[in-house]
Amino acid sequence: MLLRNLSLTQSHLAVNAQNLFNLVYDEDIFAYAEPLNTGNNLRKGREPIAPEKNKAAALLKCYPNPFTGSTQIEISLAEEESAVLQITDVTGKILIEEKVIGKAIVILSENEFLPGIYLCRLLQNGRLLAKDKLVKVN
Repeated sequence: MLLRNLSLTQSHLAVNAQNLFNLVYDEDIFAYAEPLNTGNNLRKGREPIAPEKNKAAALLKCYPNPFTGSTQIEISLAEEESAVLQITDVTGKILIEEKVIGKAIVILSENEFLPGIYLCRLLQNGRLLAKDKLVKVN
């Protein structure tokens, strides 16, 4: 929960820690805490999972994941629908941004990434349609 408290500050460490926390523990879990004193003051809540979340999972599939060599990202949009595929590292730095239309497969080669955790997002008009985590291992 220390990472969650760091997100209340404006430092770069806090932003990076919050991004890592969201990647590892998923963004649909919300925790609120006052300054740590006994550990009993934590209140957790989970938002109900919307049907759109299951629909979003069908829009974007990354496999193999985790990957060592190359991996492919399968995007399933309506025939003439367009979106932007964005791959970032845990600090939020955009590594790849590519426009896709309809159904598409994007192949990422092994030399494009160092071992680590990456976030894959599918955006349409600035709105998040789907997301997935990519893990590159040695």
